[in-house]
Amino acid sequence: MVEASKVPALVHALSGAIGGTLANITVFPLDLITTRLQVQNKIKTDKHYASVYDAFVKIYQEGGMGEFYEGVVGDSAATMLQAFLYFFAYDFMRSRRVRQIKRNTGSVPRTLNVAEELSIGSLAGIFCKLFTSPINNIVIRQQTASLNQAKGLPVHEPTPLECAKQIYDEHGITGFWSGYRATLILSFNPSLTYYFFQILSAQIVPRSRRNKPTTFEVFISAALAKTMATIITYPVIVLKTRTQVGAGKDLPLYKQLAATYKQEGASALFDGASGQILKSFFNQGITMMTKDKITRFVVLSYLYFRANPRRA
Repeated sequence: MVEASKVPALVHALSGAIGGTLANITVFPLDLITTRLQVQNKIKTDKHYASVYDAFVKIYQEGGMGEFYEGVVGDSAATMLQAFLYFFAYDFMRSRRVRQIKRNTGSVPRTLNVAEELSIGSLAGIFCKLFTSPINNIVIRQQTASLNQAKGLPVHEPTPLECAKQIYDEHGITGFWSGYRATLILSFNPSLTYYFFQILSAQIVPRSRRNKPTTFEVFISAALAKTMATIITYPVIVLKTRTQVGAGKDLPLYKQLAATYKQEGASALFDGASGQILKSFFNQGITMMTKDKITRFVVLSYLYFRANPRRA
């Protein structure tokens, strides 16, 4: 057995990046649909989607399956970088805290307390978003570009360079970090997810095999944890997306919440929520399930070659 705190942060980062990218590609159509649902009421457009299903049908009729993958290359690159940086920073800080507690108490804690989990996860989230926000802003522009095109005209998918130029022309260099204020709040989302994941795992997985849960147990714990965190932070996700496409002002969060509630009602803060919840459920489940398998493979390979140096 190898304690999680003894697995190098680089292993967690690489496995998390691969798992996150595979999950992102799998659920990308839901991501695109959710993004359009979040901003359609703030953009002057001839297109309107009544629900996730309605959006799926209309987008498919408009451009086929390829339409669901507008911006997937850039988003996958951002996801891989974000997952790598997040898991590296998170596991780097958490492992050191766990080892510190072990030195002081002589035992490894099953979980850290809420404040420590939130603090470590939030710092890791803020760190990785600083580097990935420019790519995310470009991808969201690609995903919503067709909403701005007149009805009946051929759909034109802008290139990342065209989206970058549009952002720069509208807001200058700081435009690439539009929505970053909301990101500071959303940095709690991964840490909430990790905390809920550990709590749910402790409830779902029997103590006798906590170190070796089944694939289903990992998937369901991670998926439910992400769903819970998404519901809590969803209004902030909506405001961030609107800001990134230029459909909302980058004001302090409380002012955006108040303005949206006054002008559109509370329901506007949950536009596209069903799609986001579905996306979060499968995305996090696949990410953690894949990360767990890859981490085990890398660790077992390391232990095998360490015990059999001649085979290395």
